Amino acid sequence: MKICYISTYHPQHCGIADYTGNLCKALLEGTEDTSITVAAEYGSSRFETERFTCIPCFRRGESYAGNILRVIYKVRPDIVHIQHDYSIYGLNGEFLNFLERLKVRKVVTMHEVHTPETPEKISYGIENLSGNHKRLADLSDMLIVHSGGMSLWLRNYDIDDGKITIIPHGTPNIPVREPSIAKRSLGFSESDKIILSFGFIRYFKNDHLLIRAFKDVTGHVSNVKLVLAGGLHPYSSRMDIEEVSRRRVLVESLGLNEHVKLIEKYVPPEDVPILLTSADVFVFLHDKPFMEVSGALHSAFGACKPIIATSVPRFVEVGEVSPHTLIKPSDREGLVKILIKILTDEEFADDCKRRVARYAALTSWSRVAMQHYSLYKQLSNS
Repeated sequence: MKICYISTYHPQHCGIADYTGNLCKALLEGTEDTSITVAAEYGSSRFETERFTCIPCFRRGESYAGNILRVIYKVRPDIVHIQHDYSIYGLNGEFLNFLERLKVRKVVTMHEVHTPETPEKISYGIENLSGNHKRLADLSDMLIVHSGGMSLWLRNYDIDDGKITIIPHGTPNIPVREPSIAKRSLGFSESDKIILSFGFIRYFKNDHLLIRAFKDVTGHVSNVKLVLAGGLHPYSSRMDIEEVSRRRVLVESLGLNEHVKLIEKYVPPEDVPILLTSADVFVFLHDKPFMEVSGALHSAFGACKPIIATSVPRFVEVGEVSPHTLIKPSDREGLVKILIKILTDEEFADDCKRRVARYAALTSWSRVAMQHYSLYKQLSNS
């Protein structure tokens, strides 16, 4: 089976590039009859193996349909699978016309679903919200989303259930490292307890809440450290860029320089296992109702450590797996209490780890890849 993905790809610093890379790797390892071409955004690396080819051919912000179609016509795939991002393809005339010209089985993964709750994201007119998504479904053979909430919003746009499939975001298998070695490699002692928040720097990640809560935790837990790891996204907003200095100023003003480590750069894949192994607990505090899920969260699942998250759609899986570690956005007191409990109550922490590990196994990339493969087979045989 020939599959052509339309996506960002390595070495771009992008969550969807990581997603597509993991999916391709798992599909090639789990099947023998699959060959894959990625029609990728410029910034990806061109390379080719016996069953895999990456062809950089388009650029966001420019007319892209013709360049992508030329690659597809050359490859002649059985399935074209678009890893959709509004900021890359939009959901307007060019993208919908592109789908109409694409005479092959089409799958679109919606990594986010726009809703009326986030009008600031909708560049194609909020009055077109429902109609454009319905048109997208009409022009596609299947839409994939990662959560029930995303599926519900598509149904609210009058899209038939038969056009929607829920496939969870994949979870990587994080190689096991010795925590004491991982902590020392980051400049900590093996007795230090590490609170980790990682991913791109975003103004809505509520790092200020975490820093202030961490200050409270230091009064109750000894040898505790906070690590904020991750750099700016290549397409960061002005507010994201300003967030870098705001965090530094807050850490300084609270007298936490010796207790907070800021790793303000992209963490390459080869360094991720050490970073994640060093942590005793992960924290995710977004406060926006974006209808999406989180790749960084799934990396945390793969590390099988306790996870604290806010009750927003992005972290809905934490509510399903570990509801007792879910907090309301801006709940500093609740965050402090759960952090102290995880860091001081070994039995509670171990229960959190077991819950996370079970979910990591259920959503492993090998399982998720086979769900994709079954869908491709179903569509190609219909």
